Amino acid sequence: NAIRGLLMVLCEIPVEKISELEIPNGLPLIYDVKSKCIKLLDDGSGNDPLEVYNFGKAASYLFRPCKDENGEDEECDITYMAGGLFSEDEIEDAKKLRSSIVK
Repeated sequence: NAIRGLLMVLCEIPVEKISELEIPNGLPLIYDVKSKCIKLLDDGSGNDPLEVYNFGKAASYLFRPCKDENGEDEECDITYMAGGLFSEDEIEDAKKLRSSIVK
């Protein structure tokens, strides 16, 4: 329920829809702060995660178009992220955020 609560805020899921969200066990969900969307790690299988995992009726709230820095829609499909977990820019952004919080 704690993860549902976080996702409800981060993904702007309506309170009346949050109970329809299923969160698969053991599947890392990556929230991209910059583009405000959920991404999944590449497991190398090539399978569509919506066919493999049950995200429930509210899955569309997790996997909707991402936003770029200007608030415009950008390509953000539900395929797994390829390569490393975070880009150099994302690591730098996280360091800046952390330092502003720790002050």
